[in-house]
Amino acid sequence: MKRIVVTDRSRLGKLLVGPDARAQASTRLLAMLEASLESALEVDPAAVPRGLVTMNSQVRLVDLESGDEMTCSVVYPEDVELVDDGVSVLEPLGMSLIGHHEGDVVDWQGPCGRRGMQIAEVLYQPEQEGAFHR
Repeated sequence: MKRIVVTDRSRLGKLLVGPDARAQASTRLLAMLEASLESALEVDPAAVPRGLVTMNSQVRLVDLESGDEMTCSVVYPEDVELVDDGVSVLEPLGMSLIGHHEGDVVDWQGPCGRRGMQIAEVLYQPEQEGAFHR
């Protein structure tokens, strides 16, 4: 089951109803994120388990088909250009990662079609570093 940090849920909920949401993502993607937030188990920031992908986490992914690896950081839309490997939570990859754990396999619709990626490692998670206010 997906887990979402209470503070992430609150900020993402505000993002969904904000004036820029429709300009940053399709209605379908926004509905998917909203459903994901509603069904996820809430976690207190101080109790986030190691290996959970939260907002501003950096992860190492392995493409299940090609074996290629990549790293990315799941960020808010306004932070994409500030982070070298930033992927917006309003993009299909970012949306599919949030709330999953190290070792999970996520499917997402990439530019070359559907892809399966394994979350090989959570390289950085703000909550593990004591960064609770983001």
